[in-house]
Amino acid sequence: MQPLRAGLLGVGFALAMAGCTSDVPQPSVAGFQAVVEGAPSTIGNGDFPLTLRLMSEDSPGPPIAGAPVLVFPIEKPYSPPGINELRAGKATWAARTDEQGEVHARLEAGKTYTFLATAPGHTVEARHLIKLDRERRDAPLDLVLFSESKTVKISGALPASTRVSRVGNIDFAPASTFWQTVEFHPTQQAQYVFRLAGLDAHLRWTNTPSEFADLSLRAGFSQNEYWESDRSSDLPGQGPMEETLALTPEDLAQGKPAKRLLMGPATGLPVVTADDLPFEIELEARFSTDAVEAGEGKSPRRTPGVGLVPVLGSIGLLVYVFRRPN
Repeated sequence: MQPLRAGLLGVGFALAMAGCTSDVPQPSVAGFQAVVEGAPSTIGNGDFPLTLRLMSEDSPGPPIAGAPVLVFPIEKPYSPPGINELRAGKATWAARTDEQGEVHARLEAGKTYTFLATAPGHTVEARHLIKLDRERRDAPLDLVLFSESKTVKISGALPASTRVSRVGNIDFAPASTFWQTVEFHPTQQAQYVFRLAGLDAHLRWTNTPSEFADLSLRAGFSQNEYWESDRSSDLPGQGPMEETLALTPEDLAQGKPAKRLLMGPATGLPVVTADDLPFEIELEARFSTDAVEAGEGKSPRRTPGVGLVPVLGSIGLLVYVFRRPN
């Protein structure tokens, strides 16, 4: 997933609306920026009361008050416009949530609507093609908003290499990746991976006279498909070490949909340490529901079988060498 993939917003997300009173429909507006401060929380003059409840990812929590909401009647629900098309056009009604994080509307029974909402520091979320039938009456719609960005830190330690073969003065070690699952949220993990729209990650560790590792940083939606930092061909020296990996929305759109993001240090040289060698990954992740085409994005590496093991020629395990002075 990462990804956002084309057609992302065609999927409906959670939203909320319930009963309200308003005599005159709002004039048509274009986009969230056109929803003025102080816009009403009651809209519409139809015969179907509906309550929209805007909620954060950690609900129950403080209500999201003053957030802009756009409402679009869908005249042809069997060939509807896409979410991005609606966002570029004009809404029929515009509102802001009240102190309870709610918008109250009176719409037309039997009609189909799309609802869009956002808030500062949150993603744009939608509930697409909601038909106001008997099942919807007296049932509020809850729209969950997600954070636009998160910082995640992962700490770990690399064990000393045990599968080392020595030929002359050359040490061989199998290529290894120490995968960690990136935890964006305890209960909304899949939702965040689905919305992942960019990341900047840093892998840090320290080489000393008695501890050594030559690492790169990998990230992927599975162990068989990953992006990797551009590791130098030169052996690293001593002191603090750092590898960086940056992925754009176009890069992530090349990946396959998934419910988790994996990340971890990778090496093909022996890890030399008396104890475990500590490392830390710091990740700045960005999230969006904008549809993105893969375009010129950087494709992940894809390897057959289980694990991220490069192949030498058509068979065998690719190993890197670490030359140790005599």
